[in-house]
Order: sequence, then C-alpha cells, then structure tokens
Amino acid sequence: MDEKNHIGFELRLIQNLISESMKENRERDGICLSQLQHLVIRYLDENQHREVYQKDLEEAFWTSRATISNTLQVMERNGLITRSAVAQDARLKCLKLTDKSVAFTKRAGQNVEQMEKLLKKGMTDEEVRNFMG
Repeated sequence: MDEKNHIGFELRLIQNLISESMKENRERDGICLSQLQHLVIRYLDENQHREVYQKDLEEAFWTSRATISNTLQVMERNGLITRSAVAQDARLKCLKLTDKSVAFTKRAGQNVEQMEKLLKKGMTDEEVRNFMG
C-alpha cells in the first residue's frame, strides 16, 4: 500500500507544517523559546490562580529537577519569570510570569487562533464537529 494513502502519514505531514508555521510566527515575533520554556509559560499562565513551585513543573512535565532548575534559571535571567521565597519556607520559590511572558502568551494565543482558522478553512461546522468527534 502506498504510504501517501495512510492517514498517519498525512497527519504527520500536517503536524510538520503546523510546527514549521508556528516556529516562523515565533521567530517573526522575536520569540526564541525552547519547547520546555514554552510549556512552562503555558502552565504558569493556566495556573495563575494558585502558587506554583518548581516541584509542580517537575511532576507536570515528568522532567528531572536539574532540567527544570536550569530552564527556570535561563527564564529568570531572560526576564520571563520571577521566583520569590515563600514566607513559611524560604527554600520554596513561588514562580510567576513577568509582563514579558504575559505579552508572549497573548501573541501565542493569537497565532494559535490564526492557525485554527486556517485549518478550518473550507470546512463546515458539521465537518469540524465530526473531525473533533
């Protein structure tokens, strides 16, 4: 069977095109983040209602303490997050987004919305519902 007739092959091509387009948008916007940095920003944005610590990120992303620690150091140095000591335990550092990260989140959201419109172009509402099934 011809590989081009496989749904998995087509989905992989679409994913590659989406990833490349999103990467171009980030570069155009001057956003040069690693995938983990992007995930950390999204996680902090989605959890603004509570205190988030390094341990939360380690568990959420199944990533080692060293990897998260290094990522957070770079992000703090680049002005993307702040880390502040907690009154009850000075060893704990509460993580917060900076205004720079909030602006990034807004631009990233706009880029995602633009991509969604492009992906749905030419599809009826029923076709979208069936696809999302």
